[in-house]
Amino acid sequence: MTGAASYTQKLALPRGAELRVELLDVTQLPAGEILAEQVVRSGWQVPIPFALRVPKDMKLDNRKLVLTARLVVLHQVLFQLAQPRAIAFADLGHPIELLLGQVEAPKR
Repeated sequence: MTGAASYTQKLALPRGAELRVELLDVTQLPAGEILAEQVVRSGWQVPIPFALRVPKDMKLDNRKLVLTARLVVLHQVLFQLAQPRAIAFADLGHPIELLLGQVEAPKR
């Protein structure tokens, strides 16, 4: 699965920012299972490309799949998907575009 993530705000990301993308099987809630993940640490031109790889022998057709993504700096989430994006089995062969929203800073 390939795709790219972007965010709506026009601001440069600080050094050390990471895009974290996970493909989850949420068939068995509440836990869910991470099937694939990628952390992208280089090149901050938006959109930020990603690629998730699952073993070829893994059966995905009867699973409930979702994709999560977030931009993180020093364990603080700056941008993320508002909610996990459902992925149909047919989506797996096509590039996926993700739009991340800004996360409100915690009030002190």
